Amino acid sequence: MITENIDVKNGICNGTIGTIEEMTLNEVTIKINENKRYQIKRWLIEKDDIRFKNDKNIYSCYGSYMPIKICSAITIHKCQGMTLNKCILNCEGIFENSMFYTALSRVIDPKNMKIINFKDTYIKSNRSAFEYETQNKYISYYEMMLIANDEDKLNTQKIQSPDNILKKNTIIYDFECATKENQGHKPYFNHMIKLYNDKIDEEVTLCHYDNSTDVNQDTFDYIMKIVEFQCDQYLIGKQEKNEALKLTYKQPLYLCGFNSANYDLYFFTNLLLKSKYASRFISKTIFKNSTLICIMLIDSKTGKLLLLSIQT
Repeated sequence: MITENIDVKNGICNGTIGTIEEMTLNEVTIKINENKRYQIKRWLIEKDDIRFKNDKNIYSCYGSYMPIKICSAITIHKCQGMTLNKCILNCEGIFENSMFYTALSRVIDPKNMKIINFKDTYIKSNRSAFEYETQNKYISYYEMMLIANDEDKLNTQKIQSPDNILKKNTIIYDFECATKENQGHKPYFNHMIKLYNDKIDEEVTLCHYDNSTDVNQDTFDYIMKIVEFQCDQYLIGKQEKNEALKLTYKQPLYLCGFNSANYDLYFFTNLLLKSKYASRFISKTIFKNSTLICIMLIDSKTGKLLLLSIQT
């Protein structure tokens, strides 16, 4: 394992794992993956202004070492944020909320992960954090409606309590991304849960190595298919004066990204502008200090709010 941030841009940093192929006194060649090798040179250590007790002299110290160490395993904490090709996950000793998820989401292809010493009790989340996030989203929902100056919608679309709003009509999704050279962050995995009327209506998993060639596009298509269906059902109810049907699809779809990654909001707006839906639905975005914090999708025919996503 590399122990210093040598070349962060190219992924040669503290925690990077590789195999030593060649070594001299002053240089080590490490194989990072099948197509990437890197030469690491001795790391210089400098320490000035060194003082010793009962000694008035000031000293400087110089030294060098090779910033690597033998590594047969790493902790979940150490691998947080990494993208691994293969992994054996030893669950023994998991003690904190979300640790299992952190470890589970490191590998690009689930077929390349082996899990040992697993117990159901290792899967747990922080309830207080979930409640805090829910309440914040509820407050932001109300405030964003005011910012958008949609007072009529506030009167006609009564906002539910924090506990109910997330269960009425919501898609919760979670992207996992890999950083590729000249491509930036590119999602390879997304798990979505569709909540409707207090129940899990559907679960969809998209994986680049399994059932999706473009996780971004397939996620967008799935979301917009639901938006379009609910919009059509609401219009039918309005035309036929079917109050029950109108009431069923009155609540807008709430798009909730796990950890509220700002990248997730940009993916949606970028695809929307290029899609066939751009002519049918009006999109409103709100920025704060050049950061996208809110997306609203409104039906151009009825003015009904169809979709809302907020960065908290």
